[in-house]
Amino acid sequence: MTEDYSSLLKETVKRVPPYVPGKSVSETIAEYGLDPASVIKLSSNENPLGPSPKAEAAAREAAAGASVYPLADLRFLREAIASRTGFPVGSVVVSGPGMDSLIDSVCKIFVGSGDEVIISTPTFSFYEIAATICGGVPMFVPRKENFDIDTEGILKAVTEKTKIIFICSPNNPTGNLVSPEDVKKLAERSGCIVFLDEAYIEFADQESSACSLISGHDNIIVGRTFSKVYGLAGLRVGYGLMPEWIASEILRISLPFSVSVVTEAAAVAALADGEHVEKTRRMVSEGRRFFCERIPAETPFRAWPSSGNFIAVDVSPCTSREICDALLRDGIIIRSCDSFKGAGKSMVRITVGTAEMNRRVLDALVKAAGKKWRSSGKTAEIRQKTEIWRKTEIWRKTEIWRKNGDPAEKRGSAGKQTAFARKIEWKWRILPRSCPDPGVIFMNRKWYLPIHFTDLSGFRSIYKGL
Repeated sequence: MTEDYSSLLKETVKRVPPYVPGKSVSETIAEYGLDPASVIKLSSNENPLGPSPKAEAAAREAAAGASVYPLADLRFLREAIASRTGFPVGSVVVSGPGMDSLIDSVCKIFVGSGDEVIISTPTFSFYEIAATICGGVPMFVPRKENFDIDTEGILKAVTEKTKIIFICSPNNPTGNLVSPEDVKKLAERSGCIVFLDEAYIEFADQESSACSLISGHDNIIVGRTFSKVYGLAGLRVGYGLMPEWIASEILRISLPFSVSVVTEAAAVAALADGEHVEKTRRMVSEGRRFFCERIPAETPFRAWPSSGNFIAVDVSPCTSREICDALLRDGIIIRSCDSFKGAGKSMVRITVGTAEMNRRVLDALVKAAGKKWRSSGKTAEIRQKTEIWRKTEIWRKTEIWRKNGDPAEKRGSAGKQTAFARKIEWKWRILPRSCPDPGVIFMNRKWYLPIHFTDLSGFRSIYKGL
């Protein structure tokens, strides 16, 4: 009979929640019997353009020396990061695998049994995992209704046991930035280590980073990665910027040779290829704008503004699982956020892809929304949304705005419906100019035009995209 050795496990290990990754391409192909060429993965915030060609070439060249251990201090990469960021080499720590290793190391040197860490939810789940492994107790502070951090709520949650405050900016999965002012407030008033995860900062305005605060604060750590804008997710390398006293302690407990010679060479080359980074940033900026404009215009869903290479979408009245499963059948992998603590059951996260990928996602969302609403008997409310958008987009380009505004807008509440109907007319050119009050109705946070007032064949409703 086999002995049961599970009783030897540490109690902290038994409490560790499992990490839930996005669905892989191979799993999707096997489960749904899809053509591999038709599947697109937009669930893990990877770079659809791939790595820099210079990074690929450097990796191939370095592979010839794979029989030799890398330098223990990863000097070449640390010097390249220092040159890029303006920090001294002594403040740079390279971590592998990925930034996860840095988070793990920070917990190892600061968190012991019964110590607390504060996590602003919903956010990246590995903060909780790393702290729990070390015996720490995660304390969760919900974000505000718009997913901004609750700075005062975090400060109120600080106790004498609190060691680390984890903040993600832009936040995964919601895309919100945390201002340097808020980071400074937390650092100066909490008496704790503030770990700022800037994995997606390259997709935001550069002044949004709080790394400049490190020089004046001995308790701020900024983590970054090569997995996102640099397209090296498969090589698993990250880095941290921090006061030198923390860097020396992390290096003391870090695993030796945790980053390969191939990975180091690719990362150094990726840092030097500014053209590839800018190409990626432009693609993401255009894709975010596309999603944020088109999703609420063509579906009943809400897209949240984002500063990352992804957007969060509230797909209610559907659940996130329903939408993700519907898109999987079309060969599109996106991320259900129901595994993110505090994200609810109706949020999905969509990585921004190429223009062609984004169009496929939008069409699939429209299709999924239509199926859901037809089954609920509410087809008339959203019928022909895609056609309405495409038709009215043509009218928008004719620039037929009324120069002097609409006098009806000034009538107050009594003229509100008429004013709104005429606003639709002048922006979309759908109602005849002499149309009287058409009885526009408000339902489920959207404005609709009754069927008998439409003058475009086949169109049943007008969605408030204004």
